[in-house]
Amino acid sequence: MAKYGLVLCAIISIVGGSREKEAIQWVKDYSLLTDDAMHTWNTVNWNYQTNITKENEQAATEQRGRISSFLAQVNENASHFDDVIFTDNITKRVFHFLRRNTGKGIVDSSIIRRMGELRYKMMRQTNSARIRRLNCTSEVDCELDRIGYRDAMGEVKEPEELKYMWEKMMDAAAKPNLEIYPEFIDLKNKVAQSSGFNNRAEDLLFYYDDEDFEEQCLVLWKEVLPLYQKLQNFVRHHLKQVYSEVEFPDSGHIPVHLLGGSMGAFWQHLYKDIEPFSNKSRVSFGDELLAKNYTSKGIYKQAESFFVSLGYDPLPAQFWEDSMFEKPIDGREVICGASAWDFGKNGESRIKHCGTVTEMTFNTAHHELGHIYYFKAYAELPHRLRQGANPGFHEAIGDCISLSTETSHYLHHVHLVDKPTNDEGQTFPQNTLKTGDVHLFPSEADVNFLLRQALYKLAIMPFSLLVDTWRYSVYRGETLPHEYNKNWWNLRCKIQGVSPPSPRSSSDFDPAELSHISSDTPYLRYFVSLILQFQFHEALCQEAGHQGPLYTCDIYQSKEAGAKLWSLMELGASKPWSEALQMIAGTRKMNAQPVLEYFKPLSDWLDAQNFPRVTWDEECPDGSFTSGAERTYLYHLPLLVCVRIIMVTLSLD
Repeated sequence: MAKYGLVLCAIISIVGGSREKEAIQWVKDYSLLTDDAMHTWNTVNWNYQTNITKENEQAATEQRGRISSFLAQVNENASHFDDVIFTDNITKRVFHFLRRNTGKGIVDSSIIRRMGELRYKMMRQTNSARIRRLNCTSEVDCELDRIGYRDAMGEVKEPEELKYMWEKMMDAAAKPNLEIYPEFIDLKNKVAQSSGFNNRAEDLLFYYDDEDFEEQCLVLWKEVLPLYQKLQNFVRHHLKQVYSEVEFPDSGHIPVHLLGGSMGAFWQHLYKDIEPFSNKSRVSFGDELLAKNYTSKGIYKQAESFFVSLGYDPLPAQFWEDSMFEKPIDGREVICGASAWDFGKNGESRIKHCGTVTEMTFNTAHHELGHIYYFKAYAELPHRLRQGANPGFHEAIGDCISLSTETSHYLHHVHLVDKPTNDEGQTFPQNTLKTGDVHLFPSEADVNFLLRQALYKLAIMPFSLLVDTWRYSVYRGETLPHEYNKNWWNLRCKIQGVSPPSPRSSSDFDPAELSHISSDTPYLRYFVSLILQFQFHEALCQEAGHQGPLYTCDIYQSKEAGAKLWSLMELGASKPWSEALQMIAGTRKMNAQPVLEYFKPLSDWLDAQNFPRVTWDEECPDGSFTSGAERTYLYHLPLLVCVRIIMVTLSLD
């Protein structure tokens, strides 16, 4: 990695001409060097995530330190152009990001190395966790890894077993990281401070441009909240019937272990228990995938055909050869979460996914290829601009595509479901409108469909907001280590309307069961995506000439919609996100109205249902917390005390 630093210094000394021309040439050369450096880093990281061994972890830790030092050197060299006023917009935008580092920028390599060690230790702890099923005596089927646990939480109907598995996974995957996290937070803050930020939270929010971005998100959530309250109330009412032996808290919260998965964030597992109209589901196609002998890779091939129908090129052979579409059967331990990888050089990209032949993999495949085609669209930009217009744009592109591919019209196109019908069994074309007294939309099947969509996309909204609300408070020193777990549940009770199934204490560390906490992956992007994807979907449907309810639209085979989407993706981060949004949606502001329009038929249907309306309390139910054994973090305590003193002083000023 030292050669990159030497070459960067040489670049500064040899370029000639005007200062702006020097900067333009520097950006070109820096991009080539960064391509090489990032390709090396991504290769090493890929090797680790697809084969978790001590050797690969050590290699990844060392390479992360090298790339961090290299990028710090880039930022330092970029400061040579601090006096330049740019007229070239692309170069100006590159330096907008590079100039974000107003501090000294160079961090001691030992800090980077230690931070990497802690991160990989937490990831390994979370991803390698195993638990045993309750009262299981089998030799082979008792142990559950993370995937088996996730599936079991969605399938088991015995509440005591659900509670048991939830508690055991929290102990195995999350609790051990409590000893590590305070030091990790301290190091992340030190790195951010070296770049001129007060803390890591400020660093992360920089990429959203607006100083009031957190407040913007809260305003949007308040607009969606009444709809979410209806959904939470409906789900709680029906779960009380499913689990009649469980004593639900009078506070209106839902015990989180009954929601499927450990985090209770996605609720799609609940659908089969609370389906409004039986045998009217128009998007159930898992059995058809199996009947047609799909493989996980074959599902990704089908997803590729959607993008080709928009006018995009097929993916290269190397992509299909190098990607991981299924969990390896050779015994390797891997990080299974689906992810799209941009290797930063020669357009190389890959998918990593322990896919299965299920509807979930089908939907995930279309989402992940959204990332891949985003990579392709902005590949010609300077390296620093090869990213979404803000962190939520990348997720929004993939999710926007899913809004099309989850419709019965698209699924019928690809021969996975029958032609959609109304309640009388009559088939009707896409874009048919409800007119007069003729009941075409929403049919009972449409209500089922919208509820499924809400369990997947609406249910996750408050969770996607509160994760980084909690994490930012930790970075800012507002939440101390002994408060980690209580403040986590305070937010979940207040914002999401869920509660812990058993008393929690300060010796627990439940947020760390979320892989994004252990891997330090930002989460606010998912909330932003949940707003933006519906704005994108509405705009692309208009471009495709769609008429009718927004939830019935798919842009399959629309070259016009494909061209509009490509024009957004190829911008990368070359323009502020508000300008990119203006180009596709005709507004510079995020807007929750398309979300509400999409779900309006469901909202109206929920209003018409006859069951008690209960609004959850902001406080967690009585008995949610025990005093526990509060741990003393001698390493971290002096820093946190200083942070608290500084915050009080600033507030007094």
